[in-house]
Amino acid sequence: MNSGWTGWRTLAIALVCSATTLLAEVSLPVIVSTTTDSALQQITISGESFGTLKPSVWLNNVPLVVNLYTDKSITAFLPPNVAAGSYLLVISNTKTRLFGFFVATIGAVGPQGPAGPIGPQGIQGPPGLQGLPGPAGPQGPAGQNGASGPYGRAIQNVPQAVPSSTDGTLTLIDLQSASFSAGGLLIDTTTDLFTIPTDGVYWVSGTMLWSETDGNGNPLNRPGFRVLAVIGDMSGAVGIDVRQPGTRVTTETASGLVHLHAGEHVALAALQDSGSDLNTGCVTFCASLSVNWVGP
Repeated sequence: MNSGWTGWRTLAIALVCSATTLLAEVSLPVIVSTTTDSALQQITISGESFGTLKPSVWLNNVPLVVNLYTDKSITAFLPPNVAAGSYLLVISNTKTRLFGFFVATIGAVGPQGPAGPIGPQGIQGPPGLQGLPGPAGPQGPAGQNGASGPYGRAIQNVPQAVPSSTDGTLTLIDLQSASFSAGGLLIDTTTDLFTIPTDGVYWVSGTMLWSETDGNGNPLNRPGFRVLAVIGDMSGAVGIDVRQPGTRVTTETASGLVHLHAGEHVALAALQDSGSDLNTGCVTFCASLSVNWVGP
């Protein structure tokens, strides 16, 4: 790994500055605390660098309606009948397109009760009738082959430790091998970055396996959130997948259709807050990132 790119190892989830400035001129949104008003069904978020334009707010991937906002405070309406518990709170500075993370507790949370007994297996239903095959349509004429746009894929085949983080800090995923690339797409496995050769619309997709079992195959049952994101240093969070606490996650996929710029860098990053390191898990591979040109 090239030490000159170690700054990419811990990025905020919506990195939008250039790879050469590395957030030197932009402040990340920071959430310090939250309070809720059950009577008004509102949540008030305190912190800094929220921006002077109306921000976006999500609670467990559900967008909230923002009522009041300043650079240091946001008040938004909660969804109706929100159960007591811990929720992943995400805000986005509209001007900088940077994201901030916080685990917000709403209502009183009691201790977890014991697991109930496993119910009996139900009776298998009868198989359905096979439908009739439809008639084959006429074959159309062959079209002309178009020029292939930039595309490529890189994988991780050696497990990597992802440290626990409670402040929204992402860990860049180490992509150790370039499977293929074409059309001028540059894949640098020393910096784990894809460099986009030309402006256009691209389909980007990242996949990662979490190692959620011990050496004997027993579930670790680690608490906390799991987050996987594809990020661009000009476009911010291109694709993101968030899994809630209590969900046993083995595989996450983050993808999206986005307009990327020539010279932009794209990377795969992860976040977890279990309280200790979690390794990526390997079957055929541990993680992968692919970029495919769709059109201008």
